[in-house]
Amino acid sequence: MIVMDALKLAAVAVIAICAVLVLKSYRPELAMQVSIAAGIIILTYGMSTVESIADIANSIMTQYGMEPEGMKSVGKMIGIAYIAQFSADTCRDCGESSLGGKVELAGRIMMVTAAIPLVISTMQAIGGLMRQ
Repeated sequence: MIVMDALKLAAVAVIAICAVLVLKSYRPELAMQVSIAAGIIILTYGMSTVESIADIANSIMTQYGMEPEGMKSVGKMIGIAYIAQFSADTCRDCGESSLGGKVELAGRIMMVTAAIPLVISTMQAIGGLMRQ
């Protein structure tokens, strides 16, 4: 099933690339819109698998008695990384590489902010082990 999904995504990408290449010579502004729309379609389709990943993560947390806060932080960081990368790539595709770099920097800052609860709980666990 996953292989078929990957093939569908590849087909959408190839069709979009062909459309963009044809439109680029006649209507460059429309080519950029087609490219962005195709990227959003591909991203949305890829996001449909997130629920199954979350279910697997929840079962692992339950099995090993992990706190859900740690996994929430990791999930937020992964989501921020993907969204920032997609946004930066879109900026670069539109010829705005400087803006893309700033989007990546902002994404990194947001990832560090999302990691703070995980760092705090790790430090508390280490402190608790040292007191024993």
